[in-house]
Order: sequence, then structure tokens, then C-alpha cells
Amino acid sequence: MLDYDKIVKEKRILNIDGLESKILCDQKYAYKLFYTIKRGVLNNKFYKVNILSSLTNFTEGVQPIDNIMDNNCLFRGYSCEKIEGITLADLFLKRGLYDFIIGLIDSSQKLHAIHERPENIILSDVHPRNIMLRLDAENQYTNSIFLDLDNAKIDGLKNNYYSAALYNFYRPRIKKMVISKNSDRLTELLYLLNYIFDEPESLYQIDMYTFDKKAEEINCLLNIRNLFRTLIDNIQTIPKIPYIYEIMNTEEIKSLKLEGGRKNVF
Repeated sequence: MLDYDKIVKEKRILNIDGLESKILCDQKYAYKLFYTIKRGVLNNKFYKVNILSSLTNFTEGVQPIDNIMDNNCLFRGYSCEKIEGITLADLFLKRGLYDFIIGLIDSSQKLHAIHERPENIILSDVHPRNIMLRLDAENQYTNSIFLDLDNAKIDGLKNNYYSAALYNFYRPRIKKMVISKNSDRLTELLYLLNYIFDEPESLYQIDMYTFDKKAEEINCLLNIRNLFRTLIDNIQTIPKIPYIYEIMNTEEIKSLKLEGGRKNVF
């Protein structure tokens, strides 16, 4: 157990200052400190953090190490390993679409592994800024790991957030948003399509003609043509969504990257 006041007073580098929390770092560890002092919210996170810290053989997400408590014995955050790398969102800005897709394919394999665990983990807030990629032996950012799992839905404990992409997708639909493993897969698919078609606000701005033209460049998009049509045309039902790695071919994306795009459209 770590002391909240001591961590705040020590002059660590401020890594992230977000809406929900700030993250301080030293050379080895990161310290996530929550702004809220609402016991209900903190208790929810406390139980989830303790479950996450007890997981064995878990390499797909950043695991909490120690709880951070204040002098009133109130849970205020946790420490974890400091991960060196780049977020999936920043990878897109730094290296472009093809590296983004390759990283997303790897993260979808990790997502599947998380879903297979007995703790019934549903990430809910799947987002390119919550996925970190680390360099592999070939100096490529392909080794992904999920951040901020304290926001997930775990063993029936409710999630704290969901992604903007999922919100924008459900907004015009009849059915109420359902947080599930299928919605995790849907969220990754939404970000894949949003980045490919440069439509970050809404999937519904992409028509079938535009989809088919892009599929001439990225052939494996044809694997989800019927699924895409269902998603934009049927606002009442959500079909079963595949994992990204089941529909996108890493080798094809690598070939496109080497070619610089068959028509240099990206």
C-alpha cells in the first residue's frame, strides 16, 4: 500500500493529466491518481483494481501493483509498471494508416485473449489512446497492451466509461447501448473504419460507393462488406462482430505499406 500524500508531494514527471485522473511517473513506475473522492466510484474501482492485480499469466493489459490510499484510508489510485511506447492514436499520426491497422490487428488478438479469461472482463472504453504499442525486434510497433483497465466491466462490477465511437454509433439507433464483449469488438471495428475512411465522427457518413472504392485498395475490407451494410442500414439490431484479426490480413497491410498504397490515396 502506498501513501497518497507522499506520492503527490514527490516531484515526479506529470505524464498525463486527464478528465478522470492524472498519471505521475518515475523511472520505473506509473501512479494513477483519481480526482474524485466519491466513495461509490472509488469503491467500484478499488474492487476491480484488486481483481486485476491478482490475475496470473496476464500480459494483455497493464496490471496494478499497489493501491494508493490517503490518510483517511480512502482508495485514491494505484501504481503499475511504466510502459514505454506509443499509443495507437499517436502511431497513426507518426507512421500513418498502415502501421495503425497492423497495431489494431495485434490489439484485437490481445482483446480476444482478455475476453477468454474467466473473470469476464469487458473493456468498454476501447480507444486508440488506451492501447499502447511497444517496439519489437524489427523496430516495428506491433506489441500492444491495453491501458486503464480500471474502467472495465469486471466480474459484474460496472464499467466507468465507454468510447466516443460507440456513443456516436448508438446515438441514432433504436436499441439502448449494451456493454458486452460484442460491443468491445464493435468499438475496434468502428475505429478501424473511422481511421480508414477519415470519418472520425460517424460511421453513417460512409456510403457503399465509398466503401467499395476503398476496398479496391484494401482488399480484406470485402470480408466485412455485408456486415458494414447491415451496420449502416439496420438501426434496430446489432449483429455479431468479428475480431479485427479475423477479417484483416497483416501481410496484405504490410505489402500495402511497402508499396506506399497502390494509388497513394492515404
